[in-house]
Amino acid sequence: MISSLEHFILTLKEAKPGSLHTGDRQSFVLDATLNNVRTFLIELINDKDSDNKVKTLAFKMIFYLGLARSSVEDFLFLISLHQKNQDIDLREELQMLRQLEQSDLSTLSEDTKYDPGEVSYLGQSPTEMPISILKGESSSEILLFKNEDSWV
Repeated sequence: MISSLEHFILTLKEAKPGSLHTGDRQSFVLDATLNNVRTFLIELINDKDSDNKVKTLAFKMIFYLGLARSSVEDFLFLISLHQKNQDIDLREELQMLRQLEQSDLSTLSEDTKYDPGEVSYLGQSPTEMPISILKGESSSEILLFKNEDSWV
């Protein structure tokens, strides 16, 4: 199982954020299937008999699924589960989110004021493109932003 999880994580790491999110009919079928995958991964995480390596891989898989799907729900599950399993190391994933945020912020002009606590994106009003930063008790940060009609 470990090698299968590792292979799938490597595949998802190559996916662009939001690449599994579309509005067509096929996307709804894929989304339902991936929800079942997430449920299975959550069961692995909550199973007291699962070793730490399996739990860590399940966490990472939910993270990369959430990123590829633009799924706020996946990230909310991840935050909730991480509060109960703070020994799981997600530093690599959080660093990747920071890099994604920095690449988005680098497109800001020097005249644009940015406060990480503000609800704004590239100087636009919240109704145009909201941004939210969710913080768990373990001081992890997950950046979620809405780009047109999808969340990343």
